[in-house]
Amino acid sequence: MRRGVAAVAAVLAAGVALAVPGSTGTDAAPVRAAVAPMAPMAPCVHEDGPGPCVWDASARGNGRGHSLVVTAAGDYAYISHAAARRLLAGSK
Repeated sequence: MRRGVAAVAAVLAAGVALAVPGSTGTDAAPVRAAVAPMAPMAPCVHEDGPGPCVWDASARGNGRGHSLVVTAAGDYAYISHAAARRLLAGSK
């Protein structure tokens, strides 16, 4: 598998709201990007399996290690265990 920016972008597009600075000056309040609900992502069958999927290392394998998200292209990014659980559960 390859690490890539695409995997991180997929995670951000999948339901993480980003704070965007106001564009009208320094006194403008930050704007919160609206994010649509997302369906749960599939869990990875194996840590090095094909994507798109999420490997929650705290709940799979030996219960230790790094959680990660894998794109369909095989790019991956390490994520926190909590982020892995959120991606597996989806958002409402």
